[in-house]
Amino acid sequence: MHGAPGVTHAPATQTSPAPQQIERSAPHRTLEGQAGLGRALLAEGQHEKALVPLQKAVKSDGKDPVARRALGECLLALQRTAEGRKELEQAVKLDPKDPLAARSLAEFLLRMGEAEAAGRVAEGLAKADPRSAMAPFLRGLALDRQGKSKEAIAAYEDALEKDPRFLDAHKNLAILCIADNPSYTDGERTRKALDHFGKYFELGGKDEELKSTYETIKSFMGGNRGK
Repeated sequence: MHGAPGVTHAPATQTSPAPQQIERSAPHRTLEGQAGLGRALLAEGQHEKALVPLQKAVKSDGKDPVARRALGECLLALQRTAEGRKELEQAVKLDPKDPLAARSLAEFLLRMGEAEAAGRVAEGLAKADPRSAMAPFLRGLALDRQGKSKEAIAAYEDALEKDPRFLDAHKNLAILCIADNPSYTDGERTRKALDHFGKYFELGGKDEELKSTYETIKSFMGGNRGK
């Protein structure tokens, strides 16, 4: 198995403008400008530079969940784990429906070996937003870490019912279907893995190691059909 599936750092934003654009404009002195500058720097991996504007944004408005999430992610990247955890917990408390805040906190907890706590984050998100695909996905991560692969598979399937284009859910589900089935002797699980690997790559997945695994399974299944 390729480590803990899906446990990756979630970027603070997908659409932050370039830091240079923000720095050249007057609004970067405002709360919104500071938060935007910090998130843009964070997205570029410039954690030290992102820290100060994010701290200023949170100091100006401690009830801004997006700024708190970004600050928490920044602090974690700088190995300031206690502070980062506190900020992520505050972000989740301020906006219980934010899937990115929940994911950042849950994945941090999993890295710390706190799978049950990560599961509680998933439960909180599900309660706040029953339609959230992220909630069962995070539950799947927590269950997988606890060695409950069947339950984790069911959780990922639940996530995909809510969002059929959830890339990481396809990926993790496929990985789990072969984790305990390395010789592909369980035909049903092997076919399920093949299907979800296929969906993962159709949706733009780029994991080259998984691509090799996918091609191996396709070759194996094709060879069996020819017998």
